[in-house]
Amino acid sequence: CIAKSSAIEALQYLKESADHVDLVITDQNMPNMTGVELIEQCAADHPKLPFIIVSGYSNEKLQKIRINYPSIKATMRKPVKKEDLLKTIHRVLKETSP
Repeated sequence: CIAKSSAIEALQYLKESADHVDLVITDQNMPNMTGVELIEQCAADHPKLPFIIVSGYSNEKLQKIRINYPSIKATMRKPVKKEDLLKTIHRVLKETSP
């Protein structure tokens, strides 16, 4: 597990080390760049990299976002319980592993 404090740091890490990343979990609302903007910038170079996006948005709005971005494999509404996050990570990795 690698954590970055900003989307810009995450993007830089992914540019350098995406081969070592199985999944990205991002918040939609971050300084300098939204989660969707992060996904858009990563998708061209890493189209198979799965994302989980977390937000305080309504479930309906999260689903609308997901429809437009196939890299988003799951959405989660805040607050997120640890057990639910672990289940979602497991499911996404299982569904996207070769």
